[in-house]
Amino acid sequence: MAAQPWELYHLSEDYSEADDLAKRYPEKVTQMQSLFDEEARKNQVYPLDPRFGGRQARPAGKHFTYYTGTGRLYFSLTPAYENHSHTITATIDVPKEGANGVLLADGGYGGGFSLFLKDGKPAYTYNYFGREITTVTAPEALPAGPATIVLKFAYDGGGVGKGATATLLVNGRAVGEARIPNTVPMGFSFEDTFDVGEDSASPVGDYESPFPFTGTIRRIDLDIAPDAATSR
Repeated sequence: MAAQPWELYHLSEDYSEADDLAKRYPEKVTQMQSLFDEEARKNQVYPLDPRFGGRQARPAGKHFTYYTGTGRLYFSLTPAYENHSHTITATIDVPKEGANGVLLADGGYGGGFSLFLKDGKPAYTYNYFGREITTVTAPEALPAGPATIVLKFAYDGGGVGKGATATLLVNGRAVGEARIPNTVPMGFSFEDTFDVGEDSASPVGDYESPFPFTGTIRRIDLDIAPDAATSR
């Protein structure tokens, strides 16, 4: 089949795309518009949102629940936990052979946080842009069965990017605590994403990505305290 006229144009010949093919081939434009409209309705694209700034706004609210399969969320889709106290609660099931892997992570090698199991032990790492890496680890591996892992992040207040205290609890019992001297004032990364059940890009902590969780995640709740960054 002979090539159509519009198929003979290449960027090497019209690198700035200054040649208006739409004006020369209006019937092709109509065909493409119809195809776009058909696919847009099929995939629930409408109504189109022309806003840029509005679409970059992060989700409002102080309570978020995540399930397995949620992940690779970029900055504008993540909760604004920075400069606030917050609590991560992971409700999981550990199989009889034990479990390892990431429960919840944001960011990556260049900075981020991760709640995970390694060697069966719950752990939390806060990576302050590679300059300060703080990890708190439970002393014992989780036995088989249901478990609840909680990370309480108590922010100091008094401005943005201040310090915090991270307390790790397993089944209601505190198993470790660590001091975080500095925290991210705005966001860790626009490339390394927010993930549930894995760390999809570069690793935040001492493991090899994606380090998928080998147990079952029933749910992960993130609760953000309403305190302002300037409090205390």
